[in-house]
This record gives sequence, structure tokens and C-alpha cells, in this order.
Amino acid sequence: MSVKGKLSIFIFCLFFSFSPGKAQIVKFEDLSFNSYFEQIAFYQLKEGNPDYLKLLLAVDKEITKSKYELYKREIDLELQKIRTKKFEKAKPEKQVEILYNQLNRDIFFRYTENVNLSRTFSDGSFNCLTASAYYGIIFDSLGIDYNFRDSKNHVHPVAYPNDLQIMVETTDPVKGVKYFDDRLKKQFVEYLLESKLISRDDYYMKGPDEIFNQYYFPESSIGILDLAGLQYMNDALFLFYDGDFTASLNQIKKACYLYPSERILTIFLFILDNYFSRVQMNSLEAIKPMILLSRIPAEKVDLKLIDNIYGSLTKTILFDYSMEAMYDSIYNYLDKQFNDGHVKQIVTFNYYYYKGKYFIAGFKFKDALEMFEKAFVFNTQNVELQALFISTLAMSFSNSSNAEINDRLEYYSEYIPELNENGMFLSFRMSSFLILAEEKFDFGNASEAIEFIKKFEEMYKENPNVSFDYDQVGRAYSAAAVYFFKRYKRDTAKEYLERGLEIAPDNLELKYRLRSI
Repeated sequence: MSVKGKLSIFIFCLFFSFSPGKAQIVKFEDLSFNSYFEQIAFYQLKEGNPDYLKLLLAVDKEITKSKYELYKREIDLELQKIRTKKFEKAKPEKQVEILYNQLNRDIFFRYTENVNLSRTFSDGSFNCLTASAYYGIIFDSLGIDYNFRDSKNHVHPVAYPNDLQIMVETTDPVKGVKYFDDRLKKQFVEYLLESKLISRDDYYMKGPDEIFNQYYFPESSIGILDLAGLQYMNDALFLFYDGDFTASLNQIKKACYLYPSERILTIFLFILDNYFSRVQMNSLEAIKPMILLSRIPAEKVDLKLIDNIYGSLTKTILFDYSMEAMYDSIYNYLDKQFNDGHVKQIVTFNYYYYKGKYFIAGFKFKDALEMFEKAFVFNTQNVELQALFISTLAMSFSNSSNAEINDRLEYYSEYIPELNENGMFLSFRMSSFLILAEEKFDFGNASEAIEFIKKFEEMYKENPNVSFDYDQVGRAYSAAAVYFFKRYKRDTAKEYLERGLEIAPDNLELKYRLRSI
């Protein structure tokens, strides 16, 4: 038996639910409440004593305890009208029909797209969601088993879903539904494409309308708590449409808390993406939603988004206003709140990387190197980090001896082995070997000088395409030639000059000394 009714609204249907304690993305402490009444409603749910009428009304920030008590009394009066002898004796199908006729006569007066349950009580405005919620409260009171069927453009109650499956239709037969315009629909589908949740082939083969319907209207059975989540979802979307992205995010968090599902996660990410791109990252409160990103599986998160978010915060707080203490305190707070995983690693890397750059700007090269060393723990392959590290290393050596420079290079060669694949670092090391070889020959320490020449030649042989200071080749090998020539080892001196010319064939100093010999 199908009972005809009124109303529908565009709502997002969510089809795959997580269990409450598993993969919880939004926790109670993440929620921001618009009223004391709403806070109490959610607290009761958290404590395992949910009041569904409260939760369904709480989306309206104007609701108070007195209004709630008034609406409860109105429900009691309506139940008294329904519980007649005729109703008690009727079969289930007939009971639902009696109930339907009674509510359409007393409660549901005008179809309105953007409406919450409190309006249904106050002036009879309703949509399919609020009408379904009202039916759910009545069914609960009468002991009638039920759930809700969520399908394309519509949600409606089903009484006795396990056997009789009596559908109570709540769609407006005249006006129908229209909530999302084509512009916002296109924006969402493009977000799915950019986030790689759909392929470009799907985008062109199916088109925006079919993809939109596929993601928002898969048919599913849901309960009254899920329905409360859908009401918060709708409110979040209306706020999003009005451009209030902070308020929209607050409401979508409540929707996710009430109805955690794969479906709602996609919408949640869509709103988060817009929030981060439109809200200035200039405080802990602004960036706190990153904590939620750390609880979402890595494959569902655009990791570049995390870089952009933290980069925006860094630019404002650290580089524009030099608020180093505030920057550190925000990072320390986030680090303690993050789940271990992709978001934590990216943010930690960026924190040390940007702090290093900040110290460079203040000529604090030692502090910068310390930050870069810590950043390497999380991303040794980052080319920009390697370049900054090497250039900072060079600047930090302004007052160091050649031996101290070489010792530090050898240390980093072992501590960060990935640097040995970096051309700049290899060039730095090769030049260091040549400088020390020249110095040792000049001071008569031939054994050490020969070892440095040997290290240089081995590295040059392994990395023939690495550029370095070829003039230094001339100076080092000339120093070797002078050392051996003065000790009457003419052939050895000539050998070093020839070896140097093999590496730097155009070096004039080596050519001149070879002719002289």
C-alpha cells in the first residue's frame, strides 16, 4: 500500500555508514554549538540518552527549552487525536492511512524548500525531510517499526519495513523539488574531478548531471538519527550557498557526527576545500579543521591542499608579521592533535622547512641548518630543501677553516645519504677536497694531500657530469707539482700536471707549469 503525501527537498543521501567507534572523523569536542539547547541535545546523544526531537529541532538556533516543551505538548495532543478506538482496532495498513490523513489535516500546510522541523511546528511549513522526521517521532510514540527511504530527489518514511513495507509519500505532487542550481552542481562535479574521485573519461561520458545524481542520490535506508544528520547537511549547504563558509563547516561537522558515512565524507571534503580556499589562515581557530583532515584516509585527501593551507598560515603569521612564538604554539597544538599519518608528516615537514627559511632571512644559519636537518627526516627527496640546505651550509662556513668545512660535509654525507645524489652537494665536496689538497701540499703534508686528491678523482670518475670550480683543479694539481718538483721528483710533478689537464684541459696554469718542466 502506498500513501500519497506532499513535499520533497534536495538532500544528500549517504549510503555507507561507519560504525560509531571506527574511523571517527568528527568527535564531540570538534563541534561548535549555536545554542545551549543544541549543546544539551548533542551531549545527551554522547551520553547514550538521545532525544531525537531535540536533535531534530536543535538545527534552529532560535529553539529554546520552552519551545521544545511546547512542541512536545503539541505532539501529545496529536497522538491523543490519533489514538481512537477505530485506530486501535485497525490493521497496520489502515492505521498508517488514518495517521497520514490526520497529519496532513492538522500539521502539514505549505511546502517550503528551505525549512527545518521547528518551522513545521510553528507555521506548518514542511519539506520531505521535516515531514519524514515528524512521522518518525509519531511512529516512535505509537510503537510502529519504521525507517526512511532515501532516493533520488526524495526521502520518505516506510512503516513496517521488514514485512509490510508501507511507504508514506511526502513529496509535493505539484511543485516538486529544486534546490541546487546548475552553477553549484557544476562546481561540485569539478571538485570531484580535480580530487580524482572521478576520472576524466567518466566526466565526458556521463556528464555533470548523471555524475551529480550518482553521488548524491543512491537509494538507501536510514534511521532517524541519520535524518537529523541530513537536516544539518541541508543547513550546511544553504549556508555554503550564501557564502558563510565557517558556519557551513560547523554544520557539516555536526552532520558527520550524527551520520558518519562514505557519502557524507565526500561532501564534507567539498566544504572543507572551499573553506580553506576562502577563509584567511591567520589563527589557530582558522586552521583547526586540519585536525579533521588527519583522520581521513590519505587516498581521499588532496595532499597538495595540506601544503597550501599550511603555507598560507606560514605566510601570514611567520613571514608577514614575524609572530614566531604564535607560529610555534599553533604547530605544537596541531602536532598533539593530529593522528599519525599523511597530514602530520606533511605539516611537520613544512614547519621545519619554513622555520629554516625564516632563520635564513634573519642570518641565523646555524638555526636554519638545524631546522632543515629535522625536515629531512620527513622528506629527504625534496629538491628545494636540498638546495636551501646546501646554500645555507655554504653561508654558515664563512668563519670556518677548510678542515672544519670538510668535516661537516663528510658528516652530512653520512647523515643524509640522499645528498650524495645532489649535484650541488657533490660539487661542494669535490671543491673541498681540492682546496684541502692544495692547502696540505702548501704546508708540506703530502700524505694527507694525496688522499684528498685521490678522493676527488674517485668522486669525479663516478660523477663526470657534475660541475665544479675547474680553476681549483689548476691550483690543487699545481700545488702538487710544485711540492714534488722542489723535492727533485720531476716525473711525479709532471704526472700530476698531466692528470690535472685531463680533468681541466684548458687550464692555463697547468699548461704553463707543464711547459716549464
